[in-house]
Amino acid sequence: MTYPLTLSALLAQMPLAPLGPGTPILSARVALENTALLVGAANPDACRAGLWLAFGYLDESHAISQSIDSTSGSYWHGILHRREPDYENAKYWFRRVRAHP
Repeated sequence: MTYPLTLSALLAQMPLAPLGPGTPILSARVALENTALLVGAANPDACRAGLWLAFGYLDESHAISQSIDSTSGSYWHGILHRREPDYENAKYWFRRVRAHP
């Protein structure tokens, strides 16, 4: 799959997810705030929640995933709480996901 140059550059910097909350990658913030970053994506809000989380911005990811009223929102919400770690809250959100592509 081919991504726009700005998104490709951001993905090239993406770290492996830590087993805990981690620390925000400050150098990625400006790119993450770019509202045009995911124009044309199938589910841009879910992608945005995942990107914020991948770069360690839990509060930003949480605000986005919480506003998505779908299984994709519940999926990212569950992953976020698992990373915090808030296992019980993560279980709640994963139960709401059920089947997810």
